[in-house]
Amino acid sequence: MQGPFSLPPEAKVYRTIGPFDGTSLPKGLLREHRLKAGSWGRLRVLSGEIRFVWDVADREGEAVVVGPGATVIIPPVIGHHLELTATDVLLEIEFLELLALKG
Repeated sequence: MQGPFSLPPEAKVYRTIGPFDGTSLPKGLLREHRLKAGSWGRLRVLSGEIRFVWDVADREGEAVVVGPGATVIIPPVIGHHLELTATDVLLEIEFLELLALKG
């Protein structure tokens, strides 16, 4: 795992998108965006690499290059975006929610 955040143990996957390559990656992921409150993300790189950038004041522009087999945990409401380093990347994103918060 890369990045400063850990996924809470009670988080469960509710949706997976991808896999995407450099040509099919949704353009919205290349601009700043945030996950909704209560929703976590797990970026998983299957092959190639991509640059993950944090877009928040205390981490503004902090980035990590994520390679094959690596993941990045993305917490709710924290701004971030992706930058292509090459088109041969293949990645998927899982969205998770905390079961304890579901009523």
